[in-house]
Amino acid sequence: MSVQALLAESAAQAAAGMSADYSTRHQLPSLPSFFAFGDSFSAGIGANCGWIKDEFDERGACLKCDGGYPYQIIEVANTSSINSENMEVFHLGCTGASMNDVINTGWNNRTAQLELMKSRAGQAGWGTLSIGGNDVGFANIVANCIMFDRPSCDADMNFTENLIADPRLIGEFTTTYLKILGTARHHDFRLIVTNYAQFFNAETAICDNRYIFYGRYLTREFRARVNKMVADLNLIIQIAVSIVELQLVFGSSRKGIYFEDWNSLFSGHRFCEEPPLGWVDAWFFTINGEDMLPNKTLIPSWKNPPEGELPVNLTSLTSSCDVEVPGDLAAQMLCTWARNLKEGREPDGNFSNVAYPWWITKTLHPKSVAHFELAKAIYEKWTNGDYF
Repeated sequence: MSVQALLAESAAQAAAGMSADYSTRHQLPSLPSFFAFGDSFSAGIGANCGWIKDEFDERGACLKCDGGYPYQIIEVANTSSINSENMEVFHLGCTGASMNDVINTGWNNRTAQLELMKSRAGQAGWGTLSIGGNDVGFANIVANCIMFDRPSCDADMNFTENLIADPRLIGEFTTTYLKILGTARHHDFRLIVTNYAQFFNAETAICDNRYIFYGRYLTREFRARVNKMVADLNLIIQIAVSIVELQLVFGSSRKGIYFEDWNSLFSGHRFCEEPPLGWVDAWFFTINGEDMLPNKTLIPSWKNPPEGELPVNLTSLTSSCDVEVPGDLAAQMLCTWARNLKEGREPDGNFSNVAYPWWITKTLHPKSVAHFELAKAIYEKWTNGDYF
């Protein structure tokens, strides 16, 4: 059975479990199609791929995966008893995106997601958004603290904590939300804003002497500090949503904005959970790990690489790593991996001397099963009228 078929089967099971009277109590919006805005959490890079190429990303550079929650919303809808055959997702999200990439021309001359939205602005009645993690530097913490204990780790964590504490951050979020809502043409457009998931159960002692790959030991103190960063960012996002919601109400706008707590769905599915849960049960992808589909089928990491991406021989790589490429975290991490192997330091896990760059990019992003749970939650609320 194909991955798409497995996803559809899980979606059908979820749809069958929905309240049978949804369709009699509520009608779907007149424009059921929606936009998906945001970063790698929206693109679904940690989920199973199919790497998506479409009118918004003809080269596939955004690394969008069909296991991402925007596409899984469609899978759930297609297996629902409710008439939703006209639902389509216009996925504008892109791995690596920040709020600037949503509203302005982004890095590498990437077209702003709002600019892409304009071509379809009259065809979608709502949207989803996952954004903010790159604005506060979470990628550096994942790379330089959790995956590799690099010298910059402490500075990276301090930097992120300071950015989250900066009062200007709320203004950046509210501006982004209002720009999206202002660009939407539909008079009762809804924007559903998701938060980020904490990586760890920070209460258990079982990880105090364990690490991920070459990263720092996952002491309770370290896990609690990383979790607090995520929780603080989530709170900022929630506050910004509330501010915009009040502005819409006092402005007599028929548009709406909603906060969706993705983090809560990860309860019991983080790293360092109490036994019998293990590393593989966590809903985050790890280097050379396996994706987990909604029906708990495991998909090996080496399947379905992005087009044109070839494996890297780590033994040979060290000769070209004398000068690291600034800003290219994947290249930096591969070089660090290669140097560690040359020095005789084996990573936590069983690895060969061959690696794929997309393993680096996918690491610590939500797996397909996590995207499915969010997709199901959004669709159930959508059909239940909670967003309208």
